[in-house]
Amino acid sequence: MEARQRWTPEPDGRGTMSLVWSCLSTLFICLWATLHLNIPGEDESAAIYLRRKLKWTFLSAIAPELVSTMAVAQWWSAHYSAKYMRDVGYAQWTPLHCFYANMGGIRINIEGCTGESRGITISRHKCPPREIADSEEIIKLIRAGVLPAQPLVTEKAIEDKSKADNFVKTIACMQALWLIAQCIGRAIQRLPISTLELSSVAYVIYALSNYLFWWKKPLDVVVPTSVDVVCTPAHHYSLQDMGFRRMSLLGGKFMKSFLGDKNYKPLSRIPNDYPGDLRAHFATIPMVVCCVVFGGIHCIAWNFSFPSRVEKIFWHVACILSIFIPLLISLILYLFVWMNKLRRRPEGFPRTPAFVKDKAARFMESRRSGSFDTLAILTGIAFTFIYCIARLYLLLEIFISLRSLPVGTYETVRWSKFLPHIM
Repeated sequence: MEARQRWTPEPDGRGTMSLVWSCLSTLFICLWATLHLNIPGEDESAAIYLRRKLKWTFLSAIAPELVSTMAVAQWWSAHYSAKYMRDVGYAQWTPLHCFYANMGGIRINIEGCTGESRGITISRHKCPPREIADSEEIIKLIRAGVLPAQPLVTEKAIEDKSKADNFVKTIACMQALWLIAQCIGRAIQRLPISTLELSSVAYVIYALSNYLFWWKKPLDVVVPTSVDVVCTPAHHYSLQDMGFRRMSLLGGKFMKSFLGDKNYKPLSRIPNDYPGDLRAHFATIPMVVCCVVFGGIHCIAWNFSFPSRVEKIFWHVACILSIFIPLLISLILYLFVWMNKLRRRPEGFPRTPAFVKDKAARFMESRRSGSFDTLAILTGIAFTFIYCIARLYLLLEIFISLRSLPVGTYETVRWSKFLPHIM
């Protein structure tokens, strides 16, 4: 007779592989489901878009603070644009419309792009037949009479284009809450928490915060809305001025824009790291906050048990560098902005001592000679390199430390097995 058994609970304890796969699966699902990319280029295939999303998912895993900065910047830009449109009388434009425009959702099809407008020659080789316009450029086109004041696409049409998968997002949220609840439960029961679990919680917090900032941003839209425009000499706005001379958060253009270089080349699509209307020195604020929070969460493991004393010391140093290097870089950048503004104050300004203004003038003179720009770039590269080394160590140590963990790490929280989760 075949042996049979009644309802049997899960065995107590867990193994190293179950610990690793539960954290990695939660990370991948959360990072993938919460990532909202901009619309791809007109000639880009689905494979290119998939590869780009995998690249940004990988970037979210190695540098979550950059992706979170991107989410905050895009949220701020969309709401700022919507508020500005309301202030100038275009109240029908909502943050959803501005999100859609800033992600490349409005494509202007230009016809009859010849002639002169207020002495500005508009030639077809300078004015491409198809162009992507963000909310800032749409405002200029509306004021020039090229586009109507009402939104170019309805909210329902935008939501219909969005491929929001509520099932995947529900699973991602369930996995995230399960991981956070498990770590809280382990702390309550005084069970050891691995650095892998702690780091995974930090990533999950970033992923959920990104999801909140991208709440109104459409997901996985691949085809923009086309708007036909007829260019006539009566327009007071030169369509040849359209085109993306954009600031990139992840490239050298970010530092160049901070130093005053505005010569950006036109792009065929809006890059995913484009911060919109957010200026360079304001974009550093969410970036620094994200870096400090990420390093601060890892400081929770300050008194954790590590396989060796050297690894514990390195962890302490890496956490400190992850917190203070971004603060130091932002301090240097804002010092430059302050000195630049100080120099421009009128003579006899009561709150500006003469010797301070003289120092500011000498400072700006060194910048004009190119010495400050070189020093700023080299200093930024050096600090960024040190920061990357510190972050790389934190990333590697969470896996290296798995070779020797406290015995209590493999004990499970009694009630966590009853919470729905994948692994």
